[in-house]
Amino acid sequence: MPDLAWSLPVARWSAWNAETSAALDMGLKVANDCAPVGQPVRVIFASRHGESRRTTELLKAQAQDPMQPLSPNAFSLSVLNAAAGVFSMMRGDHSNATALAAGSETLGYALLEAFAQYASDPQAPVLVIYADEPPDPIYASVDDTDAPSGALALWIADDAPGVLECRLLIDALNLEDLTLADIGDDTPLFDTDGIGLDSIDALEIGIALRKKYQLQIETTDSRMREHFRSLLLDALAGVSQRPTLFRMTTPLHLLFSNDCVATRPVCIDGDHILDWRFFTERTCAAVRALGSERHRRSARWALCLSDPFEFACGLFALLAAGKQIVLPSNHKPAALLPLAGLYDSVLDDLDSLFANGAGGPCAKLRIDPRAPLSLVTSGSSGVPKVIHKTLAQFEAEIHTLATLWGTVMRDVTVVASVPHHHIYGLLFRLLWPLAAGQPFDRMTCVEPADVRARLAALQNTVLVSSPAQLTRWPSLINLAQLTPPPGLIFSSGGPLPTETAAIYAQAFGAAPIEVYGSTETGGIAWRCQPQAMHQNEVSDAWTPMPAIDVRCDTDGALQLRSPHLPDDQWWRMEDAVQIKVDGRFRLRGRLDRIIKLEEKRVSLPELEHVLMRHPWVKQAAVAPLNGARMTLGALLTLTEEGIQAWRSAASRRFITQALRRYLAEYFDGVVLPRHWRFCMQLPFDERGKLSVTQLAARFATHPLQPEVLAEWCDGNTALLELHVPATLSHFSGHFPGLPILPGVVQIDWVVRYAAHYFARCNGFQTLEQIKFLSMVRPGTTLRLALAHDPERARITFRYYVGERDYATGRIVYSKSAVV
Repeated sequence: MPDLAWSLPVARWSAWNAETSAALDMGLKVANDCAPVGQPVRVIFASRHGESRRTTELLKAQAQDPMQPLSPNAFSLSVLNAAAGVFSMMRGDHSNATALAAGSETLGYALLEAFAQYASDPQAPVLVIYADEPPDPIYASVDDTDAPSGALALWIADDAPGVLECRLLIDALNLEDLTLADIGDDTPLFDTDGIGLDSIDALEIGIALRKKYQLQIETTDSRMREHFRSLLLDALAGVSQRPTLFRMTTPLHLLFSNDCVATRPVCIDGDHILDWRFFTERTCAAVRALGSERHRRSARWALCLSDPFEFACGLFALLAAGKQIVLPSNHKPAALLPLAGLYDSVLDDLDSLFANGAGGPCAKLRIDPRAPLSLVTSGSSGVPKVIHKTLAQFEAEIHTLATLWGTVMRDVTVVASVPHHHIYGLLFRLLWPLAAGQPFDRMTCVEPADVRARLAALQNTVLVSSPAQLTRWPSLINLAQLTPPPGLIFSSGGPLPTETAAIYAQAFGAAPIEVYGSTETGGIAWRCQPQAMHQNEVSDAWTPMPAIDVRCDTDGALQLRSPHLPDDQWWRMEDAVQIKVDGRFRLRGRLDRIIKLEEKRVSLPELEHVLMRHPWVKQAAVAPLNGARMTLGALLTLTEEGIQAWRSAASRRFITQALRRYLAEYFDGVVLPRHWRFCMQLPFDERGKLSVTQLAARFATHPLQPEVLAEWCDGNTALLELHVPATLSHFSGHFPGLPILPGVVQIDWVVRYAAHYFARCNGFQTLEQIKFLSMVRPGTTLRLALAHDPERARITFRYYVGERDYATGRIVYSKSAVV
C-alpha cells in the first residue's frame, strides 16, 4: 500500500491506517505528490463508488454481531467527503472542499466543478482528487465493476501545469510491488473497448478557460495509462452539453513522439498524396543535415521556403535541431537585407541543405515546447517589426481553434489562398491541420478558378482565405460553380464587408467565419455576420474566443488576457472598441490612426466609415500625405452607382466635390481629403492587409507616368482618368517654351494599360488610323478609353476631355500573342 506515514503523527497513524480504504490511501498519496507543501488549496474529491466497500463491511459486521460497537474511525471514514476532511487535517488547510459522485460521469463533473471554481478565482489553486475501487461483489450488476482501482490528482494553478498521476491496485498489491512479468497480456484488467495500447507520455487537453494544462500519466503499464486516457476522454466528452467544449489535438512538440500510421496523408500535391512516412523521412533528413559540421554553428535560421510542404518539413527540422527560427514576411533578398542581424543562415532550399552535409543519424525527434520563433511583420506603420513567440503559444491557439471548430476539422483537406509564412496561414493552413491529423493542399489558390478546381478534386474541404480575395471573387466567378462547397470558410486580415458576407451566405448557406487578431496576440475573437443578422443581433459584433478576457482601457482601447500570449498580463491593442453587456464587442477603428491636422484631431477610420456609408463608395482608405503641409488622400473603390456617376460626369471632379460636400456635414472643412483616387481594388497585400507603402504610392508622382486619378474595367472595356503633371520628364525639350506631350508617349501609355487590363496583350504588330487631334499640355486631365477586340487582336483607344478628342487610333497585336 502507499506509504502515508508522512501525513499524521505516528501515534495516531496506526489507528487511521487500519481503517482507511485502498482508494483513500491512493487518493491521499497522489494528492500529496501533486500539491506543493504549505500552499492553501481548494479540493474537489470525486469517486465513482466512494466508500461503498467500507459501508458494506460495516453493514456485514453489524449483521453478524449486532451488539458489536462500530469503530468511530471506521464510521467517520465511511462517507464520501471523508477523504477531503482527512486531506485538510493532514495539511492543516481549512480551504473549501467539495465531494461529489455522479456515476460514470464523476470525473467529468469533477473537472467542470474544479475549472468553474478556478475561473471564479484564478489566484487560488484547485486540486482535483479522483480515487476509486470497485464496489463489493455482493452487489448485483454494477457498471464499471471490472475497472481497476486507481487514483489521480490534478493541480490547477496559474503558475504550474497539472500533473496527473495514477496508481493501480491488484489483489491488495500496489503495482510498484509487481513486475511486468506478473501481468501478462491476457490478464483481463479492464476492457479497452477498442482503444489502442500506444504508450502515451503526455496528453494535452484544451480547457475553455484561461490556461491549457498538461496531464502526465505515470505508470509502468501502458494499459493502465490507456485506461485513464479513455476515462478522461469519456468524462470530458460525456459531461458537456456542448461536445465542442473539449477537443483533443496532438501537441506540436509531441507530433513526432507518437507512432502515426505511415500512410496517413499529410499533404495533397495535385493527384498525389505525401504521407506521414515521407514527411517524417524528409524532416529527419533535414535534422541530420542541420547537425552536420557545416551547419552546426548556425544557431539562428531564417526560414524562407515558398512551398508549404517543404516549409513544414523545414520548420519541424529546425525545431527538432534546437535552432532559433525567424519567419520573414517577405522572402525577397532586398527585404531580407535589413533583417541580416536576426539570423546566421537562410533555409530556402531543402535539397541544397541535404547536399551540404548529411550529418549523423536521426533519432526520434524531440521538440522543446518552449522553442522560440520570431515572426517579422510590416506592422501598421510599414516598418518591419520582430515579434517573439514560443511553440507553446501556437499550441495554445490550436487548442482554442479546436475548441471552437474541432468538429469541422475532421476528414477534410485544408485549401488555402493565403501564404503559409504569416501567422494566419501558418496556423490555419499548416499547424492546425498537422495537429488535427488532417491533410493540407500544397497549392496556393490565388485565382478563383484554382479554388474551383481544388474543391472539385478534393471534395471535403475547409477554405482558408482573406477579405480581399473573398470580396474580389464574386465578380470573377459564379460562386455556384464552387462545388462541392467547403465545409467552412475562414477569413482573416481585416473585416469582411457585410455585403460580401451575405453573398457567400446565400451561395453556400453560411457566411465565412471571420477571425480577428494580430501577430502579437494570435486570434482574439470571431464573428459570422449574416448568422447574427438572422438572429436579429448586431452583425458587426465580435465574440471573444474561449479563455480570452476583454475589457476597455480608459481611452476606449481594447485590452485582453489570452492563453495565446506569453503571460497572463493585460495586453493593450490600438483598436478602439465598444463592449456589449454579453461580452461581445464592436471595433471602432485604430486609435493610432487619430492624427492632428491644422490643429484639429481627426480619426481616419471614422472618415473611412462615413465615406463608405455614401451610396457611391464601396471601400475607402484615407492616409496622411506629407508635403509642404500635411494633407489627406482618399483612395476609393466605387459601387456600381458610383461608377455610373463618374462615367456620365464630365470629370472626376464632379464626384469628389459631391463627396466633400457630404463629408462636410460630419467633419470640419480643414480635415477633408484634398487628394482623391478611384481604383478597381484597394492595395491589399497577400495577407489581406492594406499596404501602407502601396497606398502612399497611389498619390505619388512619377517622372515618366501620368497620375491615375480613376480607373474602371469591365471585361474588354476600360476607362481611366489621367492627370499629366508638369514634372514629367517627357516635356523636357519638347518643345522649349511650348511643352507638349509627345505622341509616342501617348501610344506607350496605351500599350502599358492595355497589357495591364486585358490579359497580357503582347506582340505589338502595327498601328492603325492614328490621329493626334489636340495638344496635351502640362497639367491636363483627360480620359483614356480602351476597347479590346480579342477576335481581331486589336485595341481601340481614345484620349478625350468632354466632347473634345485629343488622340485616337488602334493598336494591332499578333494573334498568337493575345491570350
